[in-house]
Amino acid sequence: MAAEGCVEIPLGGAVRTVAPRNAADSNCAVEVYWQVGKTSNRRSALLSLLDHIMDEPLFDTLRTKRQLGYSVRGSSRNTLQMLGYVITVVSATHSPTEIEEAVLAFLETFTAGLTSMPAAEYKRNVEAAVANKLQDDHNMLEEADRYFSEVATFQYCFQRAEEEAEEMSAITRTEFASFVHDVFMGADARSLHVHVHKGADEALPQGAVRVSDVNSFKSGLPTHHPQHKPLPPLATTIPAARGSSRRRV
Repeated sequence: MAAEGCVEIPLGGAVRTVAPRNAADSNCAVEVYWQVGKTSNRRSALLSLLDHIMDEPLFDTLRTKRQLGYSVRGSSRNTLQMLGYVITVVSATHSPTEIEEAVLAFLETFTAGLTSMPAAEYKRNVEAAVANKLQDDHNMLEEADRYFSEVATFQYCFQRAEEEAEEMSAITRTEFASFVHDVFMGADARSLHVHVHKGADEALPQGAVRVSDVNSFKSGLPTHHPQHKPLPPLATTIPAARGSSRRRV
């Protein structure tokens, strides 16, 4: 069996247009995925902070004010240890081109605003994001899921949240603003745009290429394979539910 892997998206943008299963469906869906890079505590902390700071303005701008679609959401993503960020919009009133233009305009405004965010406001956001990261497990199932996720992915980082929270606390506003700019608009930005809609293909985002054959597109790209860490010592100490006594495994 071939090892699982995640292709590295080329520089610039690639667009895949897909017809809906129901030809009569007038809705359209647009998902834009920006590939950030291989997983690390620092990158994960930066993306968690982005999740926290961008969540409300993204929804307020595109859903509430622009009425762009009835579903607007953004979130970080970890695909086989390759990190990314995705924005998804489902609309019955706007075309993929209009959605793409609105998303880009929002990102330009949001990114520019980070450099002028008051230091006190940035500090409050970091503290709130750290608190969310260190939130106690609500029950034993959540605690078990955290541990089994580390085992299933061969990472065994049982204090991941604590380590990422420590990284997050050290991120300066300048570093964060630079990271966000590089992800979305930097010279090395990498994005994949998926449009699900009926009708003729529309104009592509500037600089993007159309993906007509997925297999051919993927075959020419380098593939990142997740790394497996060695088993930790049998007596490794891991935290129990956060805030309670520690357990040994």
